[in-house]
Amino acid sequence: MKKNKRTSLLILAGVLLVLVVLGLVASKYLSRYLDRKLDKISYTPTGTYVQPEYTEEERELLEEESRKEKEAGESIETSDAPPEGEVVWDSDVINILLLGTDQRLPYGNDPGRADAIQVISLNRSTGAIKLISFERGIMVPVPDHDIDLLTHAFRWAGPEYMLSLFRDYFLMDMAGYAQVDFENFIEIIDAMGGIDVELSEVEAWAIDKEFPYHTHLTEGVNRLNGEYALKYCRLRSIDSNWHRIERQRTAIQAAMDRAKSLSLKELDALADVVLPLIHTNLTKEQISDLLLHANKYLGATAEQMTVPLRVPGQPARCDFQFEAERIRELIYGPEG
Repeated sequence: MKKNKRTSLLILAGVLLVLVVLGLVASKYLSRYLDRKLDKISYTPTGTYVQPEYTEEERELLEEESRKEKEAGESIETSDAPPEGEVVWDSDVINILLLGTDQRLPYGNDPGRADAIQVISLNRSTGAIKLISFERGIMVPVPDHDIDLLTHAFRWAGPEYMLSLFRDYFLMDMAGYAQVDFENFIEIIDAMGGIDVELSEVEAWAIDKEFPYHTHLTEGVNRLNGEYALKYCRLRSIDSNWHRIERQRTAIQAAMDRAKSLSLKELDALADVVLPLIHTNLTKEQISDLLLHANKYLGATAEQMTVPLRVPGQPARCDFQFEAERIRELIYGPEG
């Protein structure tokens, strides 16, 4: 089995749907120019996604991988039932599921695992951005698999099923998904000219040791190219997967900050690199509507959260009722 340059990395896809063309919209470029750019995206209208059929050999390999991840302690136990209450809705808020996938069988039918799972929530009225990371090991019901890791729900049931999970188990109103495979992650970051990330001394050391002939990282702010950014987002050997998720969100914020400093020419070139890598069920009209409000997100710092809440010294567990209430408060504010 070929080993891809995969990662449970930062999800640039949905963020860049908004950011790569900010300057174009602000400068009132012709709508047909924007249409040509958006035509580069791979659209899968809701209801048309076709789940691949696996050969017996492929299924055995993927089932074995799933079993090993459970046995290795990847799974996070959950409450027995979905939460009570209604899905929260606000006409000014759009929630997009961001999926970073990695193909384990690149020459077969495998769509990959959703190895990085986040929701970006954009308030079109206030310009507020909320970024929520979901642990890949949360156990959820999956058709024909009883319960399985959230990361595997994408493989076995597809992105639209994952949207239904977020509606049913976290009471989130989901506009759609944006999915990208991160084999081309390095190319994306390099097209941006790198991202600026503040590293701790141990982070700089851990990344540098992967590149013995190019050592230059130091404690403090560093400009990371694609290869270094990839290592940063995958890094968990010095701490844990929980910290890796935080690094992914840090990288998203860095990408947002970097995008707002790019010239129109640079944004144009970046769009040509990134947009063809995106798969989504969002319509062109939905994306265009987001772009009309894009200037409000300039300079915004995303408020961030990880699900489930991590309690030091206790085993990880996801209580759907508790987490749905945390999410609602983060996105919409205190109830009442």
